[in-house]
Amino acid sequence: LQELLTDAIKRKKGTLDYILVYKMNRASRDLGTYYTGIKTVLAPRGITMRSATEGFDDSPMGSFIESLHVMVGQLDNDNKRQTVIDNMTSIARDGYWQHMPITGYEACKLKNSEGKARPSMKPNANAERVRRVLMRWNRGNISQAALARYATHIGLLSTKGRPITQ
Repeated sequence: LQELLTDAIKRKKGTLDYILVYKMNRASRDLGTYYTGIKTVLAPRGITMRSATEGFDDSPMGSFIESLHVMVGQLDNDNKRQTVIDNMTSIARDGYWQHMPITGYEACKLKNSEGKARPSMKPNANAERVRRVLMRWNRGNISQAALARYATHIGLLSTKGRPITQ
């Protein structure tokens, strides 16, 4: 969309009347951004947005309907975001890890109280090396470069099997 807006402003000036999107929520799912980043760019050039699947025009009621379609997309995004946050928070409260394992750990599945397998981590062969590096750093008298060399010296590698860097 940003490329299209740039093209509409620079190369198609005076030759473009509409930008057509499948649905208004494909143009934007945030009303503020829609008006400040799209409408205010297009309006001075006489270009308007149109939807292939949603009818509205340039009348006051049409402008309201246009905004409503964008706001419905925003509501949908906000609801999905809240559902994801709620689910991730619930899983985290149950003590389950939700990301790639950090160096020194590997992914595993643990059954929760309902018997469902949930992602977690367990120490791997590098866990003791990670502990040693962290304990060495904790003394406070080593640079990051020296610590990286120490990690390499004791055989600690990244999760991708490469030497640890600063």
